[in-house]
Amino acid sequence: MQKVTKAIIILTLGYILLMIYAYGVFLQIPVVQGQTLTLQAVVEPFVYIVLMTIGNLFVFKAVYSQEKSKKQFFDEKKLLPWVITLLMLVAFGVGIHSSAQLIEGTFINSSTATIHFIDNFSSQLSYFLEEYPGHYLIAIPAIILSFFLAKIELNRKKAKSKRFEKGIISFCALFVGVISAVSNAEGHSTLFMLPISFYLLILLFRGNRQKGRNLLTMPFSSYFTISVISMILINIIFGLTFGWFVQPTELGFGSI
Repeated sequence: MQKVTKAIIILTLGYILLMIYAYGVFLQIPVVQGQTLTLQAVVEPFVYIVLMTIGNLFVFKAVYSQEKSKKQFFDEKKLLPWVITLLMLVAFGVGIHSSAQLIEGTFINSSTATIHFIDNFSSQLSYFLEEYPGHYLIAIPAIILSFFLAKIELNRKKAKSKRFEKGIISFCALFVGVISAVSNAEGHSTLFMLPISFYLLILLFRGNRQKGRNLLTMPFSSYFTISVISMILINIIFGLTFGWFVQPTELGFGSI
């Protein structure tokens, strides 16, 4: 199994663990019985950051360590400072989101599962920070970061992925596409993410065409393409069905 496939599996498992923990905090369900929920909520930002950082680090190392092509498509060293900056923005967004949710759920509202927003300044401010800057600073930098990794892969030799590896990558990509779409709808970022995603997908398509490749040739490029397309389709269907500014929580689907 290729390093990139293994890294994508690790990243996906990280997302699954993150969702279990985050939903436990939001729905007031202690992950460890006997421990206070406040402690669990305080630890939540660190869980987000550690899982996302480790997962993305494995993916970055795997993509970067692939054998380079003799002819380089672009100077990838210029992207490295941007990659670091984007990772920091994601971590910052995670901190804002989790901290605002902690303040709202533990110190303001009696139960965030039933009372997510009340009419006082502290609740309004924490709700705004959680649902807008918190989501935007995670979703937008994260998708740009993934695009940069797919672009770096253009400088690598064509991979020979086995059929079962392609299946694993496709499954992980679909899973991430679904949770990304839900996160976009929950964080009111759909109308921002749709044009950004379309634009990045077109740029990657042009890059692959210049290299004489199909978008689904390389492992991470396949992962990026499938996850983005599935996210776009789900967000469009959800927007046309329920409205562009309706949150899944308002329909009883839980929260992120």
